Amino acid sequence: MVNSRKRMTAALVATVVATGLISTVGMSSAAAANGCQNITASSGGYAQTTAEYASAWSVTTPSGYGVYWYIKHTDGSIQDHGFVSGFTAISEPANIYYLQISNPNYNPGLTVQVCYDG
Repeated sequence: MVNSRKRMTAALVATVVATGLISTVGMSSAAAANGCQNITASSGGYAQTTAEYASAWSVTTPSGYGVYWYIKHTDGSIQDHGFVSGFTAISEPANIYYLQISNPNYNPGLTVQVCYDG
């Protein structure tokens, strides 16, 4: 009976891992993210992405507009910051961050594309 339970448990764990419901790699850290988000900030306002586990970020603004960007830890502390008008690529040590923009322009709804990769 004990051996059959062990086999059933092992089979269940293997199935869960194989389907991606959990990972055995880096159980204490998040899975690397890869994607893009469009975020919109009103004039003088802020917008931010969701928190993602990534080491490479890019910010693309519409032609003629610039934004201040901040890469922040989930506790709100700033990892890095800068200004972009057009495109910029940013590299950071892999961690869980979110990217926040500040719209200093008079455009009432400035949409910026933010991409990230683990």
